[in-house]
Amino acid sequence: MFTRRSFLKTAIVAGAAIPGLPSLSTFGEIIDKVNDKLAVEATLNRRKYQFVKADGNIAFTPRYVPGTYFKNGLISTKIGDTQGGYYNQSGKLVIHANCFSVFPFSEGLAYVENWSPVSANHHASSKPETGFIDTTGTMHIRKSRLGINNSKVELGWEFSEGLLPVGINGKYGYIDRTGDIVIEPRFDYATDFHEGLAVVHSGSTCGYINRFGEIAIEPRYATAFDFSEGCAFVNTKKNNMLCIDKRGRMVMDLDMKIEEFTFNVHGPSSGMICVKREGRSCFYHADGNIALEPAYDEVRPYFSEGLVPAAIDGKWGYMNKLGEMVIPPQFDGANDFSEGMAAVRIKERYGFINKHGEMVFEPRFYQAFHFSEGLSLVKLVPDARRG
Repeated sequence: MFTRRSFLKTAIVAGAAIPGLPSLSTFGEIIDKVNDKLAVEATLNRRKYQFVKADGNIAFTPRYVPGTYFKNGLISTKIGDTQGGYYNQSGKLVIHANCFSVFPFSEGLAYVENWSPVSANHHASSKPETGFIDTTGTMHIRKSRLGINNSKVELGWEFSEGLLPVGINGKYGYIDRTGDIVIEPRFDYATDFHEGLAVVHSGSTCGYINRFGEIAIEPRYATAFDFSEGCAFVNTKKNNMLCIDKRGRMVMDLDMKIEEFTFNVHGPSSGMICVKREGRSCFYHADGNIALEPAYDEVRPYFSEGLVPAAIDGKWGYMNKLGEMVIPPQFDGANDFSEGMAAVRIKERYGFINKHGEMVFEPRFYQAFHFSEGLSLVKLVPDARRG
């Protein structure tokens, strides 16, 4: 059975032998248009997703499937394979461009690839470029301007603390929000800044630098993670997991404390580290002393807005920093709190509760994401069953 697409492909092969058919190039143009339309159709929302407000009202229904959270008042979306843009919080597509990919905003800038804004007549208005746009859709940092003499340039995807990792010819440094190189590329790899420090690689070892590019902690670890609340997890070459402070001093040898290591790679949360002991989750202070004894079957590794999901006998509730279950276990699934709301699951449907455990949205969604800037993306229909 021929689909429209397969018929056109067959017609191209036979076209030269059939009088009166369009030329080969015309068929090629038709196929390109059909393929573009199919790609756009694939990204149409078809009312599967909506954005809801914290008061329970619908904010808007996007025409195309969007990203999952707002940053700087905007959220990304893809339109087929060749276009994309950003919705504002009213649901208007305020930035629209031909592009390969779009990423969320961070510190007022968003990474885009092969970006060329679409004009009023729906044509590309400029030569495609890769780099960072501002919240008006204007190209702010061009990747092409960072390279010298055809050098190979790699960019990170989001700014952190005003800086962005950049690789030039295999060595990594940092640029600022104006696109100027402020830390010369000299490392074998570099990551985002957190609490004034960033992980950098030198050969097979990792260490930390400060915002001036100076070595803060010498590269001597096999693996190193971001700092959080003054501490970071590192793995030594002898495969010992440690918690260190910003001077590189060990504050806790995690291998001495646990049989299973369950941790938040961004470091401690609310001054505590989540580990498992005798099959149950517990929390230690960063100094190595026990904070909360094992009391639940499973606990998420970090607190959000003072609460953490915790489970006992297969049901989830929320625990405070004192280890008290302040929202009783009653849900089949529970997500972290964000902006005073948390998505919870009862059977196959999601709803939202507030920090008092009160149901704000009755469970009616098939998927629910964190609130960001006052809105949450929810899915209204189940995934199609396979087989």
